[in-house]
Amino acid sequence: MQAVARNAGGALEKDREYFIDLHKEGGLTDPAVTGYLLGKLALSAEPSLSGQYVDWIGKECEPYRRP
Repeated sequence: MQAVARNAGGALEKDREYFIDLHKEGGLTDPAVTGYLLGKLALSAEPSLSGQYVDWIGKECEPYRRP
């Protein structure tokens, strides 16, 4: 998906540049890391997180990260 976002012709230019820069700087996360977190959230998130927008590196997601 990240490659698609970097190469998409119809993407907004600032978004495209953002992903290109992240890729160049090594700032993209291994998909297995975020996949694990999303799986844990889907299966065992606290009800208080329901409907909220949270950043995967935010403190509210700490209990769901891979040890």
